[in-house]
Amino acid sequence: MLRYFYLLPLMILFFSCDNSESPIPLVNTAALEPVAFDTLTSTPCLETWQMQLVVRDSTDYENVRRKYAPQGDFVSFVADGNQSTFTPPYKPVGTGSGNTITPDDMSIYIGEYDANTIYQTIIDGERVGVPSYPFTIESNQVPIVDTLPPFSIINRIFYYKIFKIDSLTGAVTFTTPPPLNSRVSFYAPKVIFKERFGGNCNIENFDFENFMMIGKSIHGNGCLKGMAVNLYVDHERKQLIHLTHYMVDFNGQRNGCTEQILTFTKWIKCNQIPADYSVVFKEDTVYVNNTALGIRIN
Repeated sequence: MLRYFYLLPLMILFFSCDNSESPIPLVNTAALEPVAFDTLTSTPCLETWQMQLVVRDSTDYENVRRKYAPQGDFVSFVADGNQSTFTPPYKPVGTGSGNTITPDDMSIYIGEYDANTIYQTIIDGERVGVPSYPFTIESNQVPIVDTLPPFSIINRIFYYKIFKIDSLTGAVTFTTPPPLNSRVSFYAPKVIFKERFGGNCNIENFDFENFMMIGKSIHGNGCLKGMAVNLYVDHERKQLIHLTHYMVDFNGQRNGCTEQILTFTKWIKCNQIPADYSVVFKEDTVYVNNTALGIRIN
């Protein structure tokens, strides 16, 4: 079987997922019982570059959306000279005790793109300068520097004398309002979204009592046209088999497949399986317009 048309995904192991099989096994579906499922329209907003996930309950969901949370956008505000508190439009993933948000979960900037940008403020009655693109926090402290080149570090001060972070929302409150027309920006390496790219990804009301969800992403070059999924149950081995079909079309590719990396993702919902059943991911290839394999495709 041809395998060179796509990049083999690095299999991610999560909750009873078994990837010990060959990446593209031949599956004798005739001996298995088909399982009905629905394609999810509201799906978790996750980093899905290499994803193979089973979510059985709300605890699984919370762990998944934190571990595989996507990065946040770089967002900016223009200060009016009076505003002290700025709230990013998304909630950063908190890594502190009780999932609280800490300075390690955000990057905070004042000014334009320049490593020598200095934020000047009054602390304990004294004007100080702090590098602010971004603020660099080490051991809960930020450096105080000369306000003229070469901007040498002259002392350090606890960051919360400059700004404080709301541990629940990520809102940042500065001790002194940033100057008029200055740019205040935020970036979070991991973010929990409820909506993204115009779609709803809030599944907090998902019925985990009766259903579970399974997510899978695949990658390939220009010959990969998509993916399809079938579910089967193997009662003898106590397995739910998630079979992914790589939809490949070599027609018209006289000079080989185009050099591009395409990603396809599919989330499905199916009935809960017994606790002692595992989910096994398998894959095969369907050659679109080339070979009729007689496989039922959902």
